[in-house]
Amino acid sequence: VKRKVQNRVAQRAFRERKENYVNELKQKLREVQDNHVLGTRQIFYENENLRSIIRYLESENHALK
Repeated sequence: VKRKVQNRVAQRAFRERKENYVNELKQKLREVQDNHVLGTRQIFYENENLRSIIRYLESENHALK
């Protein structure tokens, strides 16, 4: 009986550790996804800004010719 109780307690502790670990991984995944979205958005806006600068410089170059 004592051994059965010990096994149940150990199993419960294992399940709790496993659940905590999975929840930590899910949280890390959400953070990575959020950072990826933010980084992608920043790169997109920087790309658009650089394209705008290129268009301006091309028109200025054309006007100087």
